[in-house]
Parts: sequence; structure tokens; C-alpha cells
Amino acid sequence: MSAPQPPSAYYPPPSAAVRAGSFVARVLWTVIPVVSVGLLGWVPAVHVARRRRTPASWWWLAGMVAGMVGECVLVYLVPGDKHGNAEAGAGAFALSYLITATVYAWRGCGPGPARRRPEAAPYPNPYPHPGYGSAAWPPAAFGSAPSTPYPAPVVPAVPAAAAHAMAAEIQADLRELRGFLGGEDAR
Repeated sequence: MSAPQPPSAYYPPPSAAVRAGSFVARVLWTVIPVVSVGLLGWVPAVHVARRRRTPASWWWLAGMVAGMVGECVLVYLVPGDKHGNAEAGAGAFALSYLITATVYAWRGCGPGPARRRPEAAPYPNPYPHPGYGSAAWPPAAFGSAPSTPYPAPVVPAVPAAAAHAMAAEIQADLRELRGFLGGEDAR
């Protein structure tokens, strides 16, 4: 008989259908910059930024929008000389932006890194349920000196006469409230 194995620290791999759907979505996000000749290269960056929610992904989105604006300015607004040098520079920039947007869409829209399972707490529950023993506070994980267990809660005893007086006062308040609300006759 073999010893039980500890559970894996990673989630199980996705099924074949999930992987296929992920691949199709990745291809579709990657096709957007290619089909639009780079004009919509920022759209997959929006998807990546919303999915990842990291500052780096938002900076990439800002760079993609700036690159698209730069591409439009260079391709459509810069006049070329008789040798076509300006068009060549604009075309090279547009091509490099198209390649960058396509590669970023392929890498960014793919599966993320393997997610780890959350680990157990490094120290015991500092607030145990009463009646199930007590725990020392602060726990030894904090590197403190040995401490004493929680003290038992002390509830002061209320004299019987005071308890009856409080109950009578509450009943009188409830009767008065019933009278205000139009309920049963206040007795």
C-alpha cells in the first residue's frame, strides 16, 4: 500500500474543448490587427488590459493607441518627396506597428501562467470558537515570546431585581409603541 500523495499545488489542466475554444479566440484576436492593417491593433490590447488588470498591460494599451495615431499621421499626412523616402519611412513604421500589434495580440490573448492554489494559513485561527480549546496569541509564526491563552470572557451577573425592572421597562415601552402604531389596545 502506498502513502497518500499531497494534492497538486496547481489547478488541473483545462479540458480539450476549453483549450480549443481558447485557441480559436486567440486566433481571432490576433487576426484583428492583420485584417485592419494595424488600424485596430489597439483592440486586442484593450482585451488584454481588461483581462489582466496590471499597470503594464494598461501601458501597452496606451502605447498601442499612440502607435496607431503615429501610423495614421505618417501614412496619411506626411507628403513624400520625388524619391519616396517619406513613404518608405511611414511604411516601415506601419509594418513594425502591425507586427508588434499582431505579436502582442498572440502573446497577450493566450492562456496566462498556471494559477497556484491558495495556500493554507501559516498559523492557527486566533479566534477559536468558545468551548473548543483556546489558542495562544500572538501565534509563534510572528516570532514573539510565549504568551498566555485567551482569558475566559467574564460576564457580570445582573441582580434579579434589576433584571425584572429592565423587563418591565421594556414591556412598557412596547405597549406605548403599540399604541402609537394603532395596534392592539395598550394594556
